[in-house]
Amino acid sequence: MHAAFLVYLLVLGAILAVGVKTRFLGWAPALVAIFLLVWADFILTAHLLSLFSAIHFTGVYVAASLALAAAMSAGLRFVPLESELTFPQFPNPFSPQISRYIAWFLASTAAFALFINLVMAFGMLPANPDSIVYRFPRAYWYFGHGSLAHFSNVADPRALYYPFNSTLLY
Repeated sequence: MHAAFLVYLLVLGAILAVGVKTRFLGWAPALVAIFLLVWADFILTAHLLSLFSAIHFTGVYVAASLALAAAMSAGLRFVPLESELTFPQFPNPFSPQISRYIAWFLASTAAFALFINLVMAFGMLPANPDSIVYRFPRAYWYFGHGSLAHFSNVADPRALYYPFNSTLLY
């Protein structure tokens, strides 16, 4: 199952990369744009399928998200970029060598923190009361109901009115 998700994520990213990548956009802004578009695709697909109570159908979700990604990619190709994107330059208070060390330190600690988070996520059950009480159950309620509609009128308001982003990630 994990390999299928990775393949799906790579295909989704590749479809969106076709729309994002132009000769005027560097690789770093393109990666950020692809990440944001993948996240937007997940959310839009969930909202779209929620209208038909079909979130819990995996094949439909995958097909709809890939179709939505293809539409977003095609739409992005129509955005006219006629020159390179420029950003204002700010003076750097550090020397180039210190700046490189700082960048490597931040990148390596971020990669290490991500690795530790993934190890913990795959190896431990959640013990946070917030997650156990209303974050994880929301994902199951929506999945079981097939839509993002309110599942109760008497439930804890946090479970009903919190934003969908973290629940959709679960």
